[in-house]
Amino acid sequence: GAHQVISGLVKLVDQNNSPLMPGYTVRINGQQDGVVGYDGEVFIPNLLKQNKLEIDLLDHGSCQVDFAYENKQYSAKKLGPY
Repeated sequence: GAHQVISGLVKLVDQNNSPLMPGYTVRINGQQDGVVGYDGEVFIPNLLKQNKLEIDLLDHGSCQVDFAYENKQYSAKKLGPY
């Protein structure tokens, strides 16, 4: 049957609240890879109720972000910063 797929942009920031640099690889919910774009934004093609992003910061190690998403029909699909 048909099911609804919700996509959105998530903004990722560092400990100083500055957007992450573009180009870092992001593992999305353990399944697929994305890339950090300008302004620290990552496109998430399939938002879940509970989401996990693992960001490879190259020589700076890695970090993980867990966040919940609740589908509201009229809400904007820009999330974060995290």
